Amino acid sequence: MTPRCAYLVEDGYQHAFPVLTMLRVLPAPVFTTGRQMAARFAERGAEVVAGGLDELLAAAAARGIDVLISTSQNIDPDRVRQKVPGARVVHIGHGESDKARGPGSQPEPERRYVHDPINQRFDLVLVATHEHMRQNESPHRELIGTLRHDRVLHERLAARAPEPHLVLWAPAYGRHGALGPWLEAAIAATAALGQILVIHPHPFSHRYEPALVRRLQVAVLGHRHVRLARVLDLLDLMSRAAILLGDVSSASYDWLMFDRPVVFLDHDGLPYPEEKAVFAAGPVLQPGGDLAAALAGELAAPAGRSAERQRVLAERFFALDGRAGERARDAIHRWWRERWST
Repeated sequence: MTPRCAYLVEDGYQHAFPVLTMLRVLPAPVFTTGRQMAARFAERGAEVVAGGLDELLAAAAARGIDVLISTSQNIDPDRVRQKVPGARVVHIGHGESDKARGPGSQPEPERRYVHDPINQRFDLVLVATHEHMRQNESPHRELIGTLRHDRVLHERLAARAPEPHLVLWAPAYGRHGALGPWLEAAIAATAALGQILVIHPHPFSHRYEPALVRRLQVAVLGHRHVRLARVLDLLDLMSRAAILLGDVSSASYDWLMFDRPVVFLDHDGLPYPEEKAVFAAGPVLQPGGDLAAALAGELAAPAGRSAERQRVLAERFFALDGRAGERARDAIHRWWRERWST
């Protein structure tokens, strides 16, 4: 017998993509605390329940859900099990970046992702990369690979022709974010080249750095070629873009799956070399560097650094075969049969 599964999704669009991928191989209801996210999932044909956490857990208990697949480290699995007796809680990460703990981070989810004690309380943690598998201290973990690549492969997102003048920027937040030191330069460079700059702020920026978001909103109002975006899955925007302004966010690794040019924006908030392994996949600019020239050069020879991009991508992820979702589903079913049923 297979377990009755459901997805438990915290509000915040960064939590959406693992569920979008998993729904292909493991259809199940989506329980979410985000009203807007609920509407977006419903548009894609998913069965959705929206509400507060206690309301969602009561609904899961009423339905007799056996396994809740969570994208959140903010929802304690002990609380879930208390409200949904007998349920198992599986964690699937929504991004595994190289960001390191450092001064000015608020909050500090990067170190927390692998070291937070909450990891010990999940019944199963499904991990995307070799490095995070090595670092994670949960005894209940399995390496499945990146769910992002499943969407790229199965929906042929990388095969879509990009819009040649669309520059995408999905910056990190806090001390890692390049938006503060690079905003004016990015606007000027894309204007000089006649490009459209689409900026997708990190969801945490809206919560933790509202002054920077207001600055961005003012800039958008003053420049017709600059757009703000907020999408359910950043891969959909990536499929349209010709080039990325990259940083140390996990989004930069996701971008490499498209094998399209990237220009990395370094700044003083990134003092640790170990955070910047992804920078090997493209040219790196320091503040004051000629961004317009870098963008023009990469767009003129989009395949010129393909080998570097492919090498960095292959070193990062386990089994880029489009079967991470299947491995996640099979792991859940196997743990249900062999470990949780006794």
